[in-house]
Amino acid sequence: MRIAVYRPSNGYWYIKGKEMKHWGHSSGNMAIQCGTRGDIPVPGDYIGDGKIRLAVFRPSNGYWYIKGPQWRHWGHSSGNIAIQCGVNGDIPVPKDFHNEGKLRIAVYRPSNGVWYIKSAEMKHWGHSRGNTATQCGVRGDIPVPFDYYGEGKMRLAVYRPANGMWYVKGQGLKNWAQSQGNQWYQCGIRGDVPMNIKYRGKH
Repeated sequence: MRIAVYRPSNGYWYIKGKEMKHWGHSSGNMAIQCGTRGDIPVPGDYIGDGKIRLAVFRPSNGYWYIKGPQWRHWGHSSGNIAIQCGVNGDIPVPKDFHNEGKLRIAVYRPSNGVWYIKSAEMKHWGHSRGNTATQCGVRGDIPVPFDYYGEGKMRLAVYRPANGMWYVKGQGLKNWAQSQGNQWYQCGIRGDVPMNIKYRGKH
């Protein structure tokens, strides 16, 4: 794992060298262009080859820009991918929703509480087979997908700032109302920011 930041003002990724020192005192730092102003960083293993790809979601056009594996600027890289999945206002939520060892391109739409999870095909949403649209949430909810029960499977879930409740959907990608095993928990008050923290130890 490397310490890194994405700078929205210029679309650059600043990835620090291995040394645990300040940027200016480190060797092996990298500055790589992948994105433009307004993009949201979504790095991850989208190909299933065990390698993290630099990637951004562009809200203005609903496109995902996934860079090739080389540590070079977008314009100098081969194997770049641009895929449409989402509309303006969507929140990117790439996760391994099918427990297949790679991320799926996905968005949560706050306006209708629907999760749009793309198929494994690296094609635009409209050209892909096996896409799913699952209702889990209402307007204003914040998506918080996670393996809440240690079962090795990602659950769809939302945090509701209005009441401090967490709504965790049952297994599978059926709508909330058609799912068994839905759970809800109170933890938070208005204005809180939801976090998922892996905790180890005794308490």
